[in-house]
Amino acid sequence: MCDNSAEYGSTPKVNEKVDVYSFGVVLLELTTGKVANDSGAGMCLAEWARQYQKGAPFDDIVDEAIREPAYMQHILSAFTMGVNCTGENPLTRPSMKEILHQLIQISAEVAYEARRKRVSELLA
Repeated sequence: MCDNSAEYGSTPKVNEKVDVYSFGVVLLELTTGKVANDSGAGMCLAEWARQYQKGAPFDDIVDEAIREPAYMQHILSAFTMGVNCTGENPLTRPSMKEILHQLIQISAEVAYEARRKRVSELLA
């Protein structure tokens, strides 16, 4: 599935899993710098990301504008979250509550590392 239009048409109402898919596409766009329907090779961004998650070097997929060695693990977490959100089976996608908890965790880790870096710079 390359977009959530099939889900919109196959269910009588929009549900959370369709929103989760859309949010996942946004995460993939943010982490890769690619446009959702412009991934090349005749596949959508979600399909492309699933292939990369299976073994390609992660550094190759991160948007150069955000490629910061200190934060690559957090960027990988956001990318993986995007892949999970765009999973082919809506039942296996995380809930928005689970996504929120993951984002809060990533944010706390980034803030901690930034504070630690500032303290190190002040002490140097």
